[in-house]
Amino acid sequence: MKKDILFTLPSYFRDDMNIMAYRFGKGEKTCAVIGALRGDEVQQLYVCARLVSFLREVEKEDGIQPGKSVMICLLYTSPSPRDAHES
Repeated sequence: MKKDILFTLPSYFRDDMNIMAYRFGKGEKTCAVIGALRGDEVQQLYVCARLVSFLREVEKEDGIQPGKSVMICLLYTSPSPRDAHES
């Protein structure tokens, strides 16, 4: 597993936001899984963490086809519309 910065969103009022991705395997990118997280919703975070854990094990057992890779990324947007009134 390799943790990469997919891209950076500059900000004038706080630290820049780095969008992280987890890559499994080496070589041609064959699949990208991206989930969105809004406000206090944690289901997407849980699913992404479980997928990263599963792919870590698959990679250890050489279960990813040689010359191929999979990328997992979780995007966070805040606040969610229902939380905006609290900001």
